[in-house]
Amino acid sequence: MKKVIPILLLALLPNPPANAQVADLVLDSRVVQGAQLLECSQTSAETNWSFKLHDEQIRVPQESLLRWGGWTLAAHPNPAVWLIDGSWLSGEITFHSNDTLSIENAWLDIPTIPLTAVRGIVFQPPHSFQHWMETMNWMESTQGSADWLRHVDGTVRTGIIRQWPQSSEDSRDTFDGEDRTLQISNLALRNATPQTQMQQVLRIAEIESVVISPQLIGPVPPSAPITLTLQDGSRLRCQQMVMDGPRLKFVLAAGLSVTSLDSRLVFLTGITGIVCHNETSRLAFLSDLEPANYRYVSDSTLSWKLGRDQDCLGHTLLGRDSHGQWIRVPKGIATHSRSQVAYRWDGKPANFLAQIARASGASGIVECKILLAKAGQLRVASSFRLDNTTEEAFVDVDLTDAQLLVLLTEPAELGSYGDHVLWLDARICRAID
Repeated sequence: MKKVIPILLLALLPNPPANAQVADLVLDSRVVQGAQLLECSQTSAETNWSFKLHDEQIRVPQESLLRWGGWTLAAHPNPAVWLIDGSWLSGEITFHSNDTLSIENAWLDIPTIPLTAVRGIVFQPPHSFQHWMETMNWMESTQGSADWLRHVDGTVRTGIIRQWPQSSEDSRDTFDGEDRTLQISNLALRNATPQTQMQQVLRIAEIESVVISPQLIGPVPPSAPITLTLQDGSRLRCQQMVMDGPRLKFVLAAGLSVTSLDSRLVFLTGITGIVCHNETSRLAFLSDLEPANYRYVSDSTLSWKLGRDQDCLGHTLLGRDSHGQWIRVPKGIATHSRSQVAYRWDGKPANFLAQIARASGASGIVECKILLAKAGQLRVASSFRLDNTTEEAFVDVDLTDAQLLVLLTEPAELGSYGDHVLWLDARICRAID
């Protein structure tokens, strides 16, 4: 396995712009805090990413990179299209017919998109983090064969979309006008009466978002080789990224190809997050492993399950970036006090690594312990406390000679309400032979 390579000739790489994003760089075997993205380079055999850390520049093989930054959930002003592969493309939307649309994006040259590649559309972007989360959790939870529609007031309808908004050939109007409409039939409000189950024409200005037949399209693929997120809220789930002259070309998992409008170095300034899915026998995420044991000890009528790549409420894992904004984190587990979860290990040299933080909205004070079973004895390898002054902790625990890894989540002074803990990027990384 290749290691992070320091760059000695600093002049060979450009300096980051003054407003370049600073973010945690999560590698398979360590975390580098305060890294700025500089450059991406490719050979026929590998892709490398270069970052600046203080006065040092480092080059990271893509196979060692897990995550840098993340998908920010700050309010974005533009509509967005959700593709069948889980990608999101933000920008002004124009329907050219009842089966194609186009998107004018600030960073990407996007070809005409067939509606068969679309999973959903946000017409009226939410204006707060909480509203974005409500919308995305709703869209991701829809089921069934019907199309789903959510009004700006939160009202949810189901039906079949018969006619998408139409634009004239010489018009670039999007959805600000009062005349744009969407036609849907077999429409039903929740708890609808027979009188409401009829064909209706609805103004786009009234519609926040739609999801197209979740059952027909199927579930979102769990991962892509590389996922990039941009400042405008776009998320590219890429099967391949290639140099196209001075620009970058991305082959999305949905089968579409998009190209950066600007040169590679300019485009990189618009990236807010990188996530790589590397298949390697050296690395194992806890969320992909079956626990040897999970036990939740309740002091109330509530019962909390172990969260795997989601929190204990079944929602997306959230962390914070260097600016304090919430970002979506794809891998990790979630526990709630009072609980313990155990994983077996073979005693070979390896390290357990994770970033631990309280979940969004959690207000309790929580104590966490990491225990290892060695030679028949269970001992504390690390312990820490999370509260309003210490909101996160990074752990790196040596698992050499351990037969069992145990994670304890215990309440502190305020009891077990709000003691909801995320073990972000929780993984076991074997030592290099």
